[in-house]
Amino acid sequence: MKLMIFIDLENFKEGLWKIDSSKKLDFKKFHFSLLNIVVDRFLLQGFTPELIRTYVYTGEYTDSLISKVKYELSLLKEGSEDFVKVKAFLDNIANRKNSQDKVLRFANYCNLLEIKKTPLHYTPKGAIFGKGIFQKGIDVQLAVDLVSHAYKDNFDVAVICSGDVDLLESLKIVKSLGKKIIVVSHPKLISENMIKESDYFCDLTILKDAELNSLFNIKE
Repeated sequence: MKLMIFIDLENFKEGLWKIDSSKKLDFKKFHFSLLNIVVDRFLLQGFTPELIRTYVYTGEYTDSLISKVKYELSLLKEGSEDFVKVKAFLDNIANRKNSQDKVLRFANYCNLLEIKKTPLHYTPKGAIFGKGIFQKGIDVQLAVDLVSHAYKDNFDVAVICSGDVDLLESLKIVKSLGKKIIVVSHPKLISENMIKESDYFCDLTILKDAELNSLFNIKE
């Protein structure tokens, strides 16, 4: 039985942080732990699962993004209230970029895991999250890959870590091809229709402590 995992990283991390915000994902092993969790909880008695690949979709902090914030800062009067706020924001996202770069470099060497990056967008006004930083196109890229791999018969079961209702039609297509769908999410971050359309719903809030801890980088 071939299995592939598709993860909207921000959605997945937000769901875990609603349970415990103090821990970080262990990129070296968390996808294998997730595989074990869904296999044990849902299917596959008498089957030997083969993890083909895990795709992780995330917005990327880029040099272009930093430059846009620097340009906004240059238009403000130094020492003004807005200048101080934007400068603090710039420092914050620069730190986030450095942290993300380290994680992404490490993830490149993780077995059967591939990071798919989409540049983050920035608007000074109308922030979607943070101050004007938002990701765009993650759901489209995930949906295209999901359907493409289904048509190529690259998996029997797809584990989808996202509650985004924009994925609903792609789930229907994949199911019509005879594939099984397991959706993993926090109940506060998923639409009812996504739960109904899945074959199995893995509610993060009902996982046992040992299951949750298996996803995290915990130093003894």
